[in-house]
Amino acid sequence: MTELNTPKVFRAIVNCLAHCVRDVPHNNYDKEFDNFDFRDPVERFCLLVLFRLTTEFDSEEIIKAGIVPRWLAKEPWGNTEKEIQENFKHCYHNMRLSELILRIAHHSRGLRDLVKAKLMDTSDTIFFPRPKMTSNDNTAGEQGLSDLGLTEGAPRIREQSAEERHLRRRHREAMVLHDGIQPIGVSDIIEREYMSPIDERRQ
Repeated sequence: MTELNTPKVFRAIVNCLAHCVRDVPHNNYDKEFDNFDFRDPVERFCLLVLFRLTTEFDSEEIIKAGIVPRWLAKEPWGNTEKEIQENFKHCYHNMRLSELILRIAHHSRGLRDLVKAKLMDTSDTIFFPRPKMTSNDNTAGEQGLSDLGLTEGAPRIREQSAEERHLRRRHREAMVLHDGIQPIGVSDIIEREYMSPIDERRQ
């Protein structure tokens, strides 16, 4: 994997994904159906490589290669800005693609690209924590990207809530039971059941 961690390889992967989203029909986003295993084999292979690379080597190079504007923003998220952002938020909460989206969003440049592409808004409290309003400050909570330190080389954004920690933990912990003969399918993956943060606090 170290040999693949080069700008040239990341550019090639983004070029491939850009061709896939342009040339291969993509169905509109469906909250009830995770289409990852039904994507074009070439596109799915590129994504699996990216999952591995961004796990081991960070997401900076794939962001520099333009994955947000050239591929992620081209996915058919919806017809209106509100619908697009609602579906995109649902995706990084619930779908397999969240493995990549969250790594992009936790990088300052990646988050900036997501907002610029109108996939995410600064009202998203998971990635844009806002200070409490005070009686003497009518502008609190109105920060834009420049106010949040999202400049080149800024510290990576950390998890801000119990909900996000729960989400990332749920995506991390799973077992694969497979005979090694047939291709791995969804039925081979067993994820540990977790209670929501609210239910956890009730215990």
